[in-house]
Amino acid sequence: MRDKDEEEDLGLGLKSVWYAAEALGNVIGATKGDKQESANSSAAPTASSSFSASNLPLPRRKALELLRADYDVDYFISGLGEMRAYADDCEFRDPFAGFKGTARFKKNVSNLGSSLEEAETVLLSWEEREEEGSLKTQWRFSGIVGLLPWRPRLAAAGSTTHVFDPVSLRRGLSSLKRESREGEKEKRTKKKTHFYLKKKLFQKTGLVTKHIEAWASSPSEVVKSLLRPANKLLPGNRWEVAAACVYEGDWRGLWFASAAGVAKVAGGLCAASSAVKLLLLQSSSSNGDFQGPGAAEAALLLLALSAGATVVLDTLGIGDGNVGKRR
Repeated sequence: MRDKDEEEDLGLGLKSVWYAAEALGNVIGATKGDKQESANSSAAPTASSSFSASNLPLPRRKALELLRADYDVDYFISGLGEMRAYADDCEFRDPFAGFKGTARFKKNVSNLGSSLEEAETVLLSWEEREEEGSLKTQWRFSGIVGLLPWRPRLAAAGSTTHVFDPVSLRRGLSSLKRESREGEKEKRTKKKTHFYLKKKLFQKTGLVTKHIEAWASSPSEVVKSLLRPANKLLPGNRWEVAAACVYEGDWRGLWFASAAGVAKVAGGLCAASSAVKLLLLQSSSSNGDFQGPGAAEAALLLLALSAGATVVLDTLGIGDGNVGKRR
């Protein structure tokens, strides 16, 4: 398992992957819009998403029941849980990043859930730590990322520590300022006011204020696993073949797997460039300003011819036998 210090040692590249994935999820979630929202609302109960101050502190047994209900719907990969046991400003932390805000967490896991297929979560342990005021769970999950054309399997195992609020100091201080003024209006005695403010200062909410994940795999291993197709023995398309080659470091196989696509792209660009040249030739034939094909056009033509030749060789069975077997 990894701790906070190890999280801070992550390179810029791995952190960028996390934030890029979050941004991509937000874009995809925005395109799905009301359809995803209606699906979430139909799959989850319709109770209020938070508790009013009059219902706090939340009894520990009730908080545990709410968390169990969230786990029953695989909330941290589906986004279907209500998360009513969480404070609005709960701190979330995993080996990739950390932030505050339950709404942001729910949005992220909802976007993740909408992109996963054949998702499965197994709750391995449930350890209530009464003295520490926390709950520790161990779990594993897996699912195919259908959003990516090579359909990798995202899988991880780890633990989550849910820390319950023992003292809500910030909430107590805000109540202290507001209600001390009310106390002045009511002309409380000094003794009663002191007792009252002390009680408000140490008022408990019972909500989860920290959600800390530790993974059995390092972040780099998780990212690398996204290059491995779920069906790595019998890939169904060239995307899966290419991703398998990258995962295995088979660069020759990658060229054969991507040659058809390279030939189409490079050939198309070369044809487009030639068409532009012909138009320029017609418009400049009278003054002699036209210039022949440049280095870029020549490079595209060479790339297209090389990729085309590779496709022919592979089709005839003369190319990379391993790629042929993968397909």
